[in-house]
Amino acid sequence: MTTEIVRIRPAKLRISLWLLAAGWLIVKVARIVGWLLLRPVRLVALGLGGLLGWSLSSYGLPLLAGLVLFGLAGLGLWAWRRPEAFRQRVVWRLHGRLRRFRLRRRWDGVIAGCGLTGKDPDGSVVFPSVGSVVSSPSMDRFLTRIPAGQTIGDWTAKADALAVGLNAESCRIRTPGRRAGVMPWTRRRGFERRVVRVELIRHDVLSQPVQPFGVAESPALKRLPVALTEDGTPYRLRLLGTHLLIVGQTGAGKGSVLWSIVNHVAPGISSGLVRVVGFDPKFNELTMGAPLFHQLYDGDGSVMADGLERLVAVNDERKKAMRGRSRLHVPTVDEPFYLVLVDELAALIAYMADKAAKKRIEAALSTLLTQGRAQAITVVGAVQDPRKEILSMRDLFPSRVALSLRTSEQVDMVLGDGARERGALCDQIPLALPGTGYAVVDGVPDPVRLRFPFTSDEQIRALAAAHPAPRDAEVIDLDARRDTSSSDTDVDAEQTETDDAQAEEGEAS
Repeated sequence: MTTEIVRIRPAKLRISLWLLAAGWLIVKVARIVGWLLLRPVRLVALGLGGLLGWSLSSYGLPLLAGLVLFGLAGLGLWAWRRPEAFRQRVVWRLHGRLRRFRLRRRWDGVIAGCGLTGKDPDGSVVFPSVGSVVSSPSMDRFLTRIPAGQTIGDWTAKADALAVGLNAESCRIRTPGRRAGVMPWTRRRGFERRVVRVELIRHDVLSQPVQPFGVAESPALKRLPVALTEDGTPYRLRLLGTHLLIVGQTGAGKGSVLWSIVNHVAPGISSGLVRVVGFDPKFNELTMGAPLFHQLYDGDGSVMADGLERLVAVNDERKKAMRGRSRLHVPTVDEPFYLVLVDELAALIAYMADKAAKKRIEAALSTLLTQGRAQAITVVGAVQDPRKEILSMRDLFPSRVALSLRTSEQVDMVLGDGARERGALCDQIPLALPGTGYAVVDGVPDPVRLRFPFTSDEQIRALAAAHPAPRDAEVIDLDARRDTSSSDTDVDAEQTETDDAQAEEGEAS
């Protein structure tokens, strides 16, 4: 019996050459069109260039001269009416192109010296490229691709060497974020794992005291400009729908953060849109601007517990009114936004001698921190020691600001795990720069370096005189209450002495 071998050959698909060329052309055109659609500014520029070419071919040089004069006049008007926008959109973009040209001249040598080059499968050396540079008065930012076999940690470890090689004061390596793509390839899926954002700080604008910003007539509770970032732009803090924790050692400038916030919500205080409730156990920080507060409580534990429980009652009333209608309360003059300022959280929670009052305060604060955001009740608390045994409810604050801290371990306690590795060097901030720190927002891993303006006692008094709380507000005068309490104590003492004397006379008789 013989076995016959049958060979099966697959059928060959024959495609004509012109069809392959047409497919290749369609793919290329589709990619170019998609690239232009993702960049509408360049698409408009391309259209204007085509229109200009057609006009020149038809009307000649007089039209070109008129268009040039018209463009220069438009730029001059823009620079006069909107100088900040002109500098950001025109001046600093041109500066970024010049900086990119300079960086590329020394980039390959610095990368090779830092050992951040990669290798192709064939063994050739690969240098990461410099993306489009975004410049500001003090900083340059650009994206670059990580070579295969490297991580963001490898680049972070070489940040100081990159700063020296690129002639910068300091360098930070960040994750790019969703809107940081300035190259076509950064828009592909998973580019965050293959790309880093390099930030080169040319000079530190936060080494000098920051001047207070202008105050708007109506406070923007979702974008409150309270500090200056190191790239020279305002840091806008979200108050509505969050809670803020401020941590810093003695002399770090926690009062600067509190008064910067009050300064920008002050117009809302006088109009009735914002009600500020203060808790000042130390008697010397918030009492300076007492007329600004709807209610202000001193270091009496039972009194502060009563004040927090009043806020819990407001929270419960709004919950009932919002049930089935809305998930976030919109502040109005009739139903205002409550800003709760606590100068020292540890004095209310950890160092409270009255155990009954301490228990009430912890229960009320926990309720406000877990439920108050939706009801437009925001708690802003300051503390020196961020340890869990001191501040057990630390994780209930979505937004945090860390000023100068004593140890490096405290940085991750306040800003989250890995914050110090991402550049939050709070333990290295000198006390000679009060109000300087790092801020993080829930959901954004990279900390932002900033500095809050200093508010003097005279400025606080002027602010309180210009924007006092409405007359119908229950403003508590601490001095008057202390006088009353002291007089009540004297009366009680006299009454006790009288009762003792009467008792002695009765025993003698």
